[in-house]
Formats: sequence, C-alpha cells, structure tokens
Amino acid sequence: MNAEFRVTEKGLCIYADGEELISGICGYIEYPGHDFNVLKVKNVGEWSTDGESASCDNMTVELAPCHEGFLVRSTFTNLWEGIDEPDEFTAFAGDLARTVERGIVNRYTEANGNRVCEMQSQIDTVHTVYNAVYDSAENTVFDTTEGDSFVFGAATYEKYFSGVTFSREGRLTAHCRPEAHPIGTSEKITSEWFFFSPCADCVSGLDEFAKTVASIAGVERSERENPSGFCTWYNYAGRITPDTLRDNMAVLFITGWISAYNIFLVQQSLRQIGDDYREAAEIDGAGFFRVIFSIYMPMLKPIVALMVLQTFIGQWNDYLFPVLFLPSARSLWPIGVLSVKIQSDYLYTAGTGGLMNYPMVMAMGVFMMIPPIAVYITCQRYFIQGITLGGVKS
Repeated sequence: MNAEFRVTEKGLCIYADGEELISGICGYIEYPGHDFNVLKVKNVGEWSTDGESASCDNMTVELAPCHEGFLVRSTFTNLWEGIDEPDEFTAFAGDLARTVERGIVNRYTEANGNRVCEMQSQIDTVHTVYNAVYDSAENTVFDTTEGDSFVFGAATYEKYFSGVTFSREGRLTAHCRPEAHPIGTSEKITSEWFFFSPCADCVSGLDEFAKTVASIAGVERSERENPSGFCTWYNYAGRITPDTLRDNMAVLFITGWISAYNIFLVQQSLRQIGDDYREAAEIDGAGFFRVIFSIYMPMLKPIVALMVLQTFIGQWNDYLFPVLFLPSARSLWPIGVLSVKIQSDYLYTAGTGGLMNYPMVMAMGVFMMIPPIAVYITCQRYFIQGITLGGVKS
C-alpha cells in the first residue's frame, strides 16, 4: 500500500494507491471538567502537507510505510491553559471509506481505576450496528461490507497504554492514555506509532500485526505453535453437536448415572464407614488398592444397589429425555413413553367412538411393572447384606 497525505475539501486525508482511504483526520485531548462533563481541546488551523507529514497550528501527523500498510503518529501542542488531569489523547481520528461489518474487540481490564489490557482481558467478535462505537485495547481487526479486511492497532508501547475504536460508519480513532499526567501550556505530547494495513482475513491480519510489533521492537518472533494444555471439558464440549446428541442412547445413560445425588450418597456412605477398617487392614499389610476393593467396595454394595434401583426406575419412567434425545429412534423408547405416543393407534378401539381398549392398557401396564420388580428383587439381597455386614471387633 502506497499511502500519502492529501488536503481536500474533506480536510486532511490519507490516500492509498491514488484512492481516498481515510478522510477528516484530526486529533484532540479529553479531560474532566466540572459537573462530571468532559472537555476537549482539538487541533486548530489549516492543514499543510508534503505527503509524508502534515501539520496545523498545534498538531503534526507523521506517516511511514510499513510492510503492506503504514504507521501513523502525531504530536500535539497544548496552546491553552495547563491540563491537570488529561484522560485521553486521541492521536488519530478519521473516517474510513468503508462500512465496517464485524470486528474483534479486546476488552479492557479495569483495576484500581487504571484501564489496561492484560491477559485476563476478554476477546469478543462483534457484528456492528449503526450509532455504536467499539473500543478495543491495543488493536483490532475488522471486515467491511465491501469485502476488505484491515488490521489497526498500537505498534509501539514506549510510554502509554493505547487503544483503538471503530464504528459501522467507518469512524476510526487511535488513542493513548496519559494516566492523568499534567500537560502544561505549550507542552507537547507525542503518541505511540499506530499500524494500519489491509489483510486477507482476520487471522492473517493479527499475524501481520504481531510481525510488525516484533520488528519495530527489535525482537525475534517465534514461529512455534502457541503452548496449549489438555482440558477434558473444552476438548470434549467442542465436539458436541446436535447430531451427536440426537438418537444417541449414551446420552440417557450419562444423564442418569452421572448425577450429584449419586455422588452425595457414596460420599456420605464412605464418611460413615470411618477409618477403623482402613487402619486395621493396613496393620495386616493391605495396600491402598486392596483396601479399596476388599474393604470399601463390599461395604458399598447396598449403596450401589440403591443407586441402581433408583436410577433404573427414574430412567424407566422418564418421559422428557427420551423424547428430546431419541426423536427418531422409537425402538429405544421406554414402554411408558411408547404407550403415550401410540395411544391414538392402539389404546382406543377403532369404530367404537373412542372407547378405551382396556386389554391393551392392562397389557402395557404389566410390561411396565415387570422390569422394576425384577431389578428390585435382584438388589434386595444387597440391602439385607448391608445390614448384617460385619463390624469392628473390640
């Protein structure tokens, strides 16, 4: 991109490859006034330019080529009375000849009254709307409705924390935070360098921005992949889709067995057992796993049997989850759900004016009772075994 300053009827503009890119460039300093209002001092006078720099009565803007884009920096002279607590120095503001469709925003961290961008800052992707301004810490990258993408951000970090803003209308600003350091009369303040460049897409734009910052800082940028660690939830949840959950019998098992209630039952049972059994087993030479499988697990059989019985009855009588997760696999539905779904076909005798088909109702009722009764009979002996299971002998 071959960029240069030009002065037109729109004021100071940046032209790129002979076409207008940014118009109406200005700068200003904001500071708090009385009654919670914000005061502003702006650049004054007519602009003059030689292409690489532009100046007016109290402001000078510099332009330098950099990679595929350009760097811009401004120096502002305070011609008025001293500013005791400057809040923000907008070194560059202008109107992009594009409509911004979406962009990446680095959220600021507000700590002890200081506004900084740190590791805990949040990164969002925003779809722009009219009459809204999006403030991003240090840098941003955005797409336009015309099909272009641009990266825009602070390229140096010598004095100030910096940020940029953008809007759907194409209004861009680059600002530095003087952190309430006073600016006296006739005193100058120079901003950081800001980088602006076209890019193929958001990912390549951020990569281009990182290369620019590294080259200006004089450091070697590592090409290795970003360090990452294994996190079970994020690794698994990222692969879950509606198709993964739909007509998948495993979902019903997971929702039934992995429950806080079952964990609570096991925890309370282990607390009631106490440490006497473990200490006695360790005296006899039992190791950790021997204590688990030979002492604790046999004593937990009644609780496991209770969990099996309650979970099975809950799943057998469940209506909501089978309908949600198994909409097409009707062969996997519990008979209780199936009875509701097919009642219009089977539970009412055709040609009888909607009379109940009682033989069918009774048959389905019997089938619904048999599995819970069978599970209860199987688990019953473990309940009795838990009552009579040994104890600590004195």
